[in-house]
Amino acid sequence: MHNIISFANQAEGWYTRGSADLYEYGFISKSGSSSATCSIYEEEFLKADGRICPVYTATSNYLDAASYDLEEEVFEREEVFIVNWSYIIDDQEYEILELLDDADPKKWKKFCALYEQKYGRLYTQEEIDRLIQKRKREAGIQEEWAEKKKPDWKLVENSRYRKYVKEIELAELRKERYARSNFDLKGKWVTCNVENYYEFATVDFD
Repeated sequence: MHNIISFANQAEGWYTRGSADLYEYGFISKSGSSSATCSIYEEEFLKADGRICPVYTATSNYLDAASYDLEEEVFEREEVFIVNWSYIIDDQEYEILELLDDADPKKWKKFCALYEQKYGRLYTQEEIDRLIQKRKREAGIQEEWAEKKKPDWKLVENSRYRKYVKEIELAELRKERYARSNFDLKGKWVTCNVENYYEFATVDFD
């Protein structure tokens, strides 16, 4: 249920294409994109009371290094592509630059130093991982809750979702009954002879 609400809202925002997966223990993994060069990833948890606990949002932008207006042209006329990762964790933004080409390590180090002077500190992936773990601990999220195990909807007891679970269960039962059916005419059109004239009818065993 949350997946439907979540992406109905996101469709009006910066997602143009997206998907969401809800796992057991309420772990939600989402991904999408707003353009061919920009992707978005999110992790959050659905609490027992139905409220959302966000963990992080990560946005990756595929760019040419020359698109940054730095004071010094580091790579001269080389075409060097990078990925700018922006993480939002507990309302704070953290950036990572990832080099995609075999550029001179000294030039890359110089580029990152100039970037930090103009745009702010850069972080490593290890630092980001530690910040994410800290966020989970502070929110009371246990590591095993992030296991990607599909939920068993029949076990959901929250009254807020009871009617939706019932609808899902009924739909699944209809599918199972239909699959087990041995009727020769299942899902077919047939012609019926009724009092000297023909009438077309649809046979629907649902």
